[in-house]
Amino acid sequence: MSKRTVVLDETDPRELEARIVLPEELRNKFSFGTPTQKNIATLRALNIACLPVRYRHYFYEQVLQRDSRLTRLVYFNDVLVGGVCTRIENNVDLYVMSITVLKPYRRMKIGSYLMNYIINFAKQNSYIKRIYLNVHTLNVAAIKFYENAFGFVNVKEEKGYYSNLNPPDCFVLEKIVREETGKGSKSAGH
Repeated sequence: MSKRTVVLDETDPRELEARIVLPEELRNKFSFGTPTQKNIATLRALNIACLPVRYRHYFYEQVLQRDSRLTRLVYFNDVLVGGVCTRIENNVDLYVMSITVLKPYRRMKIGSYLMNYIINFAKQNSYIKRIYLNVHTLNVAAIKFYENAFGFVNVKEEKGYYSNLNPPDCFVLEKIVREETGKGSKSAGH
C-alpha cells in the first residue's frame, strides 16, 4: 500500500487561533503550542490522566511526524492542560484521535477552543470534507458536547472498538465541513 502525501494549505496556526474567542478573563492566562520532542512525554501524561484508553509509543511518534498544525496544545501558566491530536485520512477526512482537558480546567472553554481550532483548520483546507471522531457509548457528556455545541451527528455504532473498556463499543460522530462536489468527475475539487 503506497502512502499518499497530503499537502495542507499554508495556514498559520496563529491565524486560526485569532478567530477563536476565549473569555476575556482567560485570554492572557493561556498559551498554545505544537508537539515537539521536548513536550511529547507531557502530552502522553495528559492523555493517560484524562482518557480511559492508552496509546502506544507509535501514536506519539506519528504525532511528531505529522504537520504540527494537526495537533494543538493548551498551556495554563506553562502547564499543559489540554490538547487535541488529529490526522488526515483518505485525503478528505480529518480524524480527531484524541481531545483532552485536565479535569480542574474543564468548564473553562478549553475543549471548545480545541474543537473550534480543528473546525477552522478543516474549513481553511478546501480538500477536507468532514471531521469525525469516536466516543465511548457511555460518555454521554462528550456526545452532547459534540452534538449540541458543534453540530456533530452520530452516524453509527462500532461494536468492540475499545479492547479495554466495558462495554467496548463506541459511536462514530461526524461533522460535514463541505459537501463533495463533482464526485467521480474530473472537475472534483474545483
